[in-house]
Amino acid sequence: MFVELGSELTQKGLELLCEELSTAFMLNSVLRLTFSVLDDPHVEYFKVCVVEQLEEAPQPSKEVRSPCIIATVAFGSELAPEVQFLRDFRDHIAMRTLAGRAFMDVFHSWYYLWSPHVAEWLRGNELGKMVVRDLLKPLLWSLHVATEAYSVLSFNPELAIIATGLIASMLIGLAYATPLAIIVKLTKLGGKVHSKVSMFKLLSLTWSTSFTTTLISIMLNSYIIAVVSTPLLVLSTIGLTAKVTTHLLTHLVSKLL
Repeated sequence: MFVELGSELTQKGLELLCEELSTAFMLNSVLRLTFSVLDDPHVEYFKVCVVEQLEEAPQPSKEVRSPCIIATVAFGSELAPEVQFLRDFRDHIAMRTLAGRAFMDVFHSWYYLWSPHVAEWLRGNELGKMVVRDLLKPLLWSLHVATEAYSVLSFNPELAIIATGLIASMLIGLAYATPLAIIVKLTKLGGKVHSKVSMFKLLSLTWSTSFTTTLISIMLNSYIIAVVSTPLLVLSTIGLTAKVTTHLLTHLVSKLL
């Protein structure tokens, strides 16, 4: 490959260009570059010559994030503002902290087991895309609100991501889990009080344990502990929010009636 450049380029500029070209081509291969000045008294050109391809470049690993495939299909493009927001939240907020990275790794392992099949089903299904867009709106709103908390606490990223995760989980619990909990409660009006109390105790115990172990994982800088504790913290927060909200709503309704 040869690239000819105008004579106004200095030798120092050419050296910088070689560095730029070398960096650019490392996406696919590692190159050795050399340059020379053409002997022409009338027109001076620099010639950049790739003289040897040395080896295969290392493939990008964890730094290349997987796409938000369901949102991309539902909103029609990776450039859609909603998709970009989800990707930015993941890459520039969650993945930059120990607790956030641990949770996202577990979430990705689960999410990409089934999301490609859903995305494939959505292609060409306009009604399905519309439903998914509506279903994603509470999630997007929850993450937008939680992001504000991260901004306030950004002086301590680990503390900020815990607060962000708790706020997002509570809002997601209100939007998605609470309606389901109300339906379950309405279909089990004769359920025993003992079973209800036990579920609340179980959720409370899980929340307090996972919250404590998440703090410990941060203090010890332990990714392994965080991988276990952060998903439990998110799930128990969603469950507790739905449980408490359902209890308060039904209690209020019973008082009004």
